[in-house]
Amino acid sequence: TIDSLVNELGSHHLFDAAVVSGCEAMLKPDPASYRLVLERLGLRPEQALFIDDLRSNVKAAGDLGLHAVRFEGTLPLRWAMSGLGLPVPDRVVHAVPGVRAVLFDWGGVLERLPGEDLGEEIERRLSLQPGDLANALWGRAWRQLSVGAITDEQYTARVAEALGLPSPADADRIRDDLYGDDRLNREVLEAARSLRRDYRVGLVSNAWQGQYDYVSERFGLDVKAEFDVYVNSAWVGLRKPDPAIYWLALAELGVEPEEAILVDDLQRNLDSARQLGIHTVQFVDPDTSLAELESLLGHEIASDRGPAGRSE
Repeated sequence: TIDSLVNELGSHHLFDAAVVSGCEAMLKPDPASYRLVLERLGLRPEQALFIDDLRSNVKAAGDLGLHAVRFEGTLPLRWAMSGLGLPVPDRVVHAVPGVRAVLFDWGGVLERLPGEDLGEEIERRLSLQPGDLANALWGRAWRQLSVGAITDEQYTARVAEALGLPSPADADRIRDDLYGDDRLNREVLEAARSLRRDYRVGLVSNAWQGQYDYVSERFGLDVKAEFDVYVNSAWVGLRKPDPAIYWLALAELGVEPEEAILVDDLQRNLDSARQLGIHTVQFVDPDTSLAELESLLGHEIASDRGPAGRSE
């Protein structure tokens, strides 16, 4: 139960009130859930900040008048809390000794992901419910694709079916709408290139069989040449946050966990890596995240344009 888990973690003292769905017979995003916890806390909606990882729950809380933030990692959460005027202790990042390798993610790090606004516009255009597009693109079919269990053609057919589209070609057009722009984070690529002078540098990506060709055709890059190690989840049958994919990358790089830093945008991937002893940086934007990487390394990342992420 939640109570036993909280007790096990020794964090019961952190909560003044709790609403557990199994005990109260109500589930978020039912507004009654939020009203009940507000009642137990003795607060009005505008006096509370609600944090959740699901968009539907965050939206329902916001509709009731709570300050609502979607959890996407500790750094974005700190920014959101600071923006609301809440006290947030300064975050101090110390250099770690003995680092020999840096691992980068592709989607969300080297290639920017489409904004939520674009996804919402496509959902409105197709008369979909909020979240339907993400579920179709990144749900069970994507998980199967990203370990090589289904082909790209099978994936596209399943996306078309989930979205009620006439044909897989329509699903392909949606993917083109989402990823049609040049989304390469060139500052991050330059940083990775620069780091190879002194470190082993790897790319570990939850991807599909054709990612290598996609990156070559879209951006003119040969990821096998750009990185010392390229681990494509669909090629190896493993995907983050499975610790096995990190062990595979570490073995190919010839380093131990504590000798590596992972740069990834997803908290769950970072959490899994950190449990192995890998140092981590949550990617939010080039300036912020490359600066944090520099802090962990204990030096600036030189590039042709000066320190990484900052033009001279």
